[in-house]
Amino acid sequence: MHKKDQVKEVIEKYIKKGRDFFELTPSFLGDLEELQGFSERTLKRGRTEFKLERQDVIKKHSRNTANLKKKIFKYLTKSPKATPKELSIVFPDIDKKLLTNTRNLWKKEQISSSSEDSHSLRQNVFDFLEKNPQTTLGRIEKAFSKSNKKTVSNYLDQWRKEHTPKRKESLKKRITDFMDANPKTDLLQLREVFSETKPASVNTYFSLWKNNRIQTDSKKTPQVDRQLKIKSEDSDIVQALKTTIDAQTKTIDALKSQNEILKERQVIAFPELERMSIDEVKTVEKVIKTFIRGIKKI
Repeated sequence: MHKKDQVKEVIEKYIKKGRDFFELTPSFLGDLEELQGFSERTLKRGRTEFKLERQDVIKKHSRNTANLKKKIFKYLTKSPKATPKELSIVFPDIDKKLLTNTRNLWKKEQISSSSEDSHSLRQNVFDFLEKNPQTTLGRIEKAFSKSNKKTVSNYLDQWRKEHTPKRKESLKKRITDFMDANPKTDLLQLREVFSETKPASVNTYFSLWKNNRIQTDSKKTPQVDRQLKIKSEDSDIVQALKTTIDAQTKTIDALKSQNEILKERQVIAFPELERMSIDEVKTVEKVIKTFIRGIKKI
């Protein structure tokens, strides 16, 4: 069988498994175990012929769906324990059916990958690394010179990741990272995402995240910073205000006392005018003025 026909068979197999044709790029195909050592030209040729010969299949697929599935696969690779609810929160615009189907496909592929034949390239590379843990990429490429270099490099990276000591990620960090990525998530949604965790723990870390978020936002506001500075100096300011008020109160009391004394010392030249109305006083004033003018003429 010609190599291009082998490529077409592999494409057919992966489409039946649930993969979209537009996901099966030459780069994707070149990393598959079944097509190790195939040139990029052969992969492109086989893919092109499949596309031309199987239009009935291609019509059912789309680049947009392939891109969405690629995003979901990428997220699941980083968060393999993600639940359907978590996926619906992270990808609110993607159809739930597509989310569920893609998640199921990803899980099947993980199971299939973990049950590979012991004589597969991956296992052979891993066995080599177990015996030579300090090996370099150049040495391992020489050891597997007949295999695809990119695939060997990927297996080297996988082995190193699996054998690098890692601290168990705390629940607090998991919740904090999730909330940072999805800040609009409410407490009920968070409980569903972390359904295997005690609700009390989820509540606690949700509150901590919320409080830290408020404090972080407040530090970014200059006006709030000034208010916080004033609070730290409250005692001095209040004491100064109290001293000023006491001094002003004493001054007001002294002025009131002086005013009372001045009132008592006032001498009324004409006591008879004290009970007159304003109009009556004005009339008397006119009479006095007339009287004085008359005296001046004498």
